[in-house]
Amino acid sequence: MRKRLQYFLTKKYLSYRGKQPPKKKFHKNEQMIDKRTEEEIVDRWYAGEYVRPMAMSDFTNACKNGIEQCSEFCQSRHYVGEDNCYCVRSIFPHPDFFLLYSELRKEKVLSELLLTIKKD
Repeated sequence: MRKRLQYFLTKKYLSYRGKQPPKKKFHKNEQMIDKRTEEEIVDRWYAGEYVRPMAMSDFTNACKNGIEQCSEFCQSRHYVGEDNCYCVRSIFPHPDFFLLYSELRKEKVLSELLLTIKKD
């Protein structure tokens, strides 16, 4: 066991000659997932493999107040698009929930706009 560890350490850190390996700099919202893995996760999300219950109060609250998506760079959004990014998948258990949310948000914004126009 000790020889394996020594071999691993010498092979892994030999090129750094006693220094720490350089750290990769990632943005705080950047996830270390490659594009293919991200696409596989999205496919499973669409297939319903990650379906979990969502409380009606959580869904209602999201519809009333909106959801907070990444405002800065998001690796997931870059790979699979805004509607499938990690931010959306972490809130909604299935794409159908997100589609319904999107439609309800459009209706809410439209009704608020009409009320504002009507008051003026």
